[in-house]
Amino acid sequence: MRKLVIIILSTLIPALLIAQNSHYWSQGFGARGTFVSGANLGLVNDNSAIYYNPAGIGNLVSSEVSINANVYGLSAFHISDGLGDGKDMNSIRALLFPQLLSGSLELANSKFSFVGAYLSRHYSKSRIALFDTQIDNYIEEYEGSEAYNVNFDIENSLNEQWGGLGIGYAISDKLQLGLSTFITYRNQKSQSTLSRTLIDSDTIYFEPLAISSTQRTVIDVVSLLFKLGVQYHNGPWHFGGTLTLPKMKLFAFGNGRFEETTINILDIFPQRLDGIAYEQSSKYRTNYKSPLSIAGGVSYEKGKNTWHLSAEFFAPIDQYVVAIPKDPYTVISPNEKREEYRTTLDKGSLLVAETSARAVLNVAIGLDRKFKENTTAHFGFRTDYNYFNGVNENNVEFDRDLWDLYHFTFGLSTQRDKLIASVGIDNAVGFRSNLPRFGNTNLPSFNEGGFGNPTGTSTAITYVGMLVIGITKLF
Repeated sequence: MRKLVIIILSTLIPALLIAQNSHYWSQGFGARGTFVSGANLGLVNDNSAIYYNPAGIGNLVSSEVSINANVYGLSAFHISDGLGDGKDMNSIRALLFPQLLSGSLELANSKFSFVGAYLSRHYSKSRIALFDTQIDNYIEEYEGSEAYNVNFDIENSLNEQWGGLGIGYAISDKLQLGLSTFITYRNQKSQSTLSRTLIDSDTIYFEPLAISSTQRTVIDVVSLLFKLGVQYHNGPWHFGGTLTLPKMKLFAFGNGRFEETTINILDIFPQRLDGIAYEQSSKYRTNYKSPLSIAGGVSYEKGKNTWHLSAEFFAPIDQYVVAIPKDPYTVISPNEKREEYRTTLDKGSLLVAETSARAVLNVAIGLDRKFKENTTAHFGFRTDYNYFNGVNENNVEFDRDLWDLYHFTFGLSTQRDKLIASVGIDNAVGFRSNLPRFGNTNLPSFNEGGFGNPTGTSTAITYVGMLVIGITKLF
């Protein structure tokens, strides 16, 4: 019987975040920049230069206002056997958000140009819900069957918005410099509900055994970020480079809570504590870091084609605390008041969140193909490698190493007088085999000395698709 209780307590140990969060190149900006996968770092001459390369602001030949929106988006993943044999994990979420809203000002008889922009730097949501009942004779010493119930619900979201001003300076027709300054706001939430019960379904040999837990953590971080850029043009060749500095935190706040309840476990398994462990905090010491990155690109014009190639290196980030309670409020309320059964918890130990990042090198290639004088087709490909480094040993995880993504993009732009309309698709696919399971909702066979921890592997497949529409008005 004790063996069975150990299994109940430990068969479901999932990661708390499963989404496209730990990627640097998940999102494109500006319709035309998106369709060449952001490879036009060496030759960007529209408002998206504020993000890709602020030196490109110096290439603007007129003032313009741009609206680019991901009108429809779909984020989906499937993890086979992620919660045990035959227990798959799935999430499908529709997305709708503005990609880039921008306006530029090109001053007559001046070497300076300006762009102001608001952009969605990251936007993702995921939810996994599972209710499963398994009936079997789990306790051999009792006649009849028992019902094992699992209720599993995890929901996570990430929303990071940037607003900023970019300045471009044309030293000459061949050389431009630029600087972008952004105020960034990151909101990230992780919440979960997990419960397991074992019920005597035929007779009443024992009272129902149950363990349930809930966890919710939310952080909000406001930071300042600078990006420097340079472009050099020589005939059909165009070269560009950028340096993006790590974010400087301006202020941050967050809150969290955790509760675990166990019922009727103590009588059968004395080392376990019946009762409630509860912790909450409305004041967090909160931070979220971004890496130093260096990017370079080249573009080449020949006939109706313009080819683009770029790469960006993101420096690693050592493991650090994302959130830790300032004044946690912890309650241990055991049904048995004997001191030896009390669990020892450090204040705030249930609500600590950490993360880290490994070095990443992403590359992109793109092509602009002019079919008519006023119509251009765009094609692109980019890598989008996962940066999360390792597994968080704390209770709360804000990043999770799952899969690398590969983006395939294409679109069309057409100009009529001073109006440019663009439409296209940004597709991303990811695959990873031999992924450690996130948990086990089945009651596994129990070997002496085992604890029912998740064993085996799973396979993950993900897809993110966005229909991007852009409108640009020239003045």
